[in-house]
Amino acid sequence: MSYNNSVLVGNWAEGRLENEFEFKMFLRKRDRRELLLQRSRALFSNLLMEKPMLLCGMYVMYGFHVQVVASDMPAAKPSAPGAAPQRGLALSALVTERQVDLVQNVAAGCLATLSPITTPCCRNTFNILSTSNESAYGENVHFGDEFLLRAENSDPTAAPLYLTYTTPGAPAPADRMPICLTATRDSNCRWVAEPLLPKHRSEGFGTPIQTGTRLVIKNCVADQCLCVMNQNWMQTFFGPYKVRQFRKQMKSGGMMLAKYRSMNRNLNAPTELTQASTGIAFDDRVALYAPHVPVPQNPDKKGVLLGGRLDSINIMRSQDLEDGCVLAGLALPDICERNTFVITSPDYCTRTGEGLKYYQPFLLALSSSLKRTRPLYIRYDPDPCPGLSGPYPLYLSGNPVCNCRWRVLPVKKPDVTRFELEGQRVPVNQDIVIKHCGTNLNLGLDPKKCGIGFNGTVCMPIMKNCLDVYKREEFNNIWQIYTPVPDDQVSQNNPTPT
Repeated sequence: MSYNNSVLVGNWAEGRLENEFEFKMFLRKRDRRELLLQRSRALFSNLLMEKPMLLCGMYVMYGFHVQVVASDMPAAKPSAPGAAPQRGLALSALVTERQVDLVQNVAAGCLATLSPITTPCCRNTFNILSTSNESAYGENVHFGDEFLLRAENSDPTAAPLYLTYTTPGAPAPADRMPICLTATRDSNCRWVAEPLLPKHRSEGFGTPIQTGTRLVIKNCVADQCLCVMNQNWMQTFFGPYKVRQFRKQMKSGGMMLAKYRSMNRNLNAPTELTQASTGIAFDDRVALYAPHVPVPQNPDKKGVLLGGRLDSINIMRSQDLEDGCVLAGLALPDICERNTFVITSPDYCTRTGEGLKYYQPFLLALSSSLKRTRPLYIRYDPDPCPGLSGPYPLYLSGNPVCNCRWRVLPVKKPDVTRFELEGQRVPVNQDIVIKHCGTNLNLGLDPKKCGIGFNGTVCMPIMKNCLDVYKREEFNNIWQIYTPVPDDQVSQNNPTPT
């Protein structure tokens, strides 16, 4: 079944609106730090924050940081046949994939699991406390003494969390393990240590617990031992597969936030313009500055730069300006790669250093694209292909055709005519009019038509002769070819962008 052009255009417009909505949601989540990548990073930094283990001597003491490690349990498969497997599993707090959207730190309800990560950090380090006096510090812990295991938290203002065991009244799912963290300090949080061998338990009660000694930990209420289910493994954020996959996507730039950072690194890289005081010349690095156009987000401030733009569709394909990327008015405070252009000759003659004159055709090439095999030029098509650039009439093209040619006209003044200024050199940082050679239309910006971009609101360019009742160009069509002027030659006639 074939569809007519109106249906195809409607489907294209609908898809574009959906992409714009998803892009706005991405910016909103990024500003609120609600992206899954941002939350995962906060989770890693909070839970894997290393904790120093204070040396308490030969015996375990109240108030010190301890780790509960099952030293005889295999932690991973052997790396080679016949090699000894790595052993040692540390009791750790777990934040599951469903909880990462709500919490990025240990909280009440977090499960307690055994992890092969034995490096002392917030998730596997506990503070051993006495049940009778939590402020006790430096006293030895004896076999048979009841104690509490308080989880370490990177947030000092958070409520204390204790390791607890609740007896299930009915069979629960596999992921609903009864050992977890709780903010309620009750009798279920009490634990007791016993010697490993039964023949030593009667004689061992009341003796201090030595560090690194194999022992049995029981819950005082349930009278059940804390053990490891070695056959019940579960995949978590801290597992080797998840960490490896996360690092691989970050290195390859496959995540949206990584693509956004790569785009900022490419487009917003600082650059230098050509310093000129006498006038504009060919092969000068300049910026197109609209001094009288108000900034979209701040109407009281004026001054907009013309630069390249990437939307939510282009960033998935490339993180740099390519053939077909549109241009818009950007309210950027600094000169960077995205708004720096080079004035080149439209013919095959070498005009390096030759002054640019009024009514003389020229091309505007993106400065960062001159290092490539095909430079990109500013282009305007009076009859563009549907869906090529959307509402933005200007875009970058790798073909230097006649639609890429521009010329500079002086602003109308009461004391001098344009015909008298024809052939004279174009000055720097003064009001001019940029006209398209093929259509004889003026380049301008419309502050009333704005779009959402990665760097805020942008102005849409227009190709229209905006004239007042006296046939003079309005502020939409007034531009300045901006280049930095040496300090000793700055004058009031050559204002610079602020």
